[in-house]
Amino acid sequence: MPSPAPGPEQILNHEIGKSVATGWTLVSNQNGYAILNRGGKVRHLMHGLISLFTCGTWLLGWAIVAILGARQVLTISVDERGLVNRQEPKPRWPYVAAVVAAFVVIGSIAAANGGGGTDTTATDDSSEAAAQGGDVKAEESNAPAKAKEKPKPKAKPIVVSASDLIKEFEASEFTADKKYKGKTLKITGGVVSSIDAQLFDDDKYDVSFDGGGDFEILGIHCRSVANKYLDTLAPGKEVTVTGKFDDGGDLGVEMKSCDF
Repeated sequence: MPSPAPGPEQILNHEIGKSVATGWTLVSNQNGYAILNRGGKVRHLMHGLISLFTCGTWLLGWAIVAILGARQVLTISVDERGLVNRQEPKPRWPYVAAVVAAFVVIGSIAAANGGGGTDTTATDDSSEAAAQGGDVKAEESNAPAKAKEKPKPKAKPIVVSASDLIKEFEASEFTADKKYKGKTLKITGGVVSSIDAQLFDDDKYDVSFDGGGDFEILGIHCRSVANKYLDTLAPGKEVTVTGKFDDGGDLGVEMKSCDF
């Protein structure tokens, strides 16, 4: 008589065992959803002292160590049909490449400007600015006091679906940035794709989500999400998010002060 097929819990335990064997540590396992991590906190104080004693020479090494040594988070879930969903941590090499490129650019600019002289007009400009500032203060003291203006009513958030927001940035990042700059958004129809610890602060987590489509290239990323929301979130969960638009770029839409 053939043995019965393994259930979701057995499959999940098997996946956890495989991951633990490759260096992951189990953090939580409940309701068909497991969280594992690996890596640890980087000794920033030690690297800071080394950078100080080497006059900044070790800054590049410190940045690379911080990126590669930061804690990584892996989530595994198994549904009722026994299908396994693994949310692997993001690769670190793009961040390393970006940091190296930034140091090269800064070094090149510093070398190019190393022989520049001192601007002799700085003193004259500051004196002129001080004189103008005195005139302005005199005018303000003589002007009658204006009636206290009433505070403007708080603007309502712009309601947009996650899929539509992503499509707008895929079509034209410039137009979408201009449209949403400084605005508060209420994003509906989001589906959580990953929950990751930040590279330079293991105690803070970022939550990424999209519209749940199969061919969406970009995503929406909420930075430094409050702990009270993290316990209720998991990959695949549908969410409505209210937060402030921060920036749009090659990695997607950046949000801050997110409420779920």
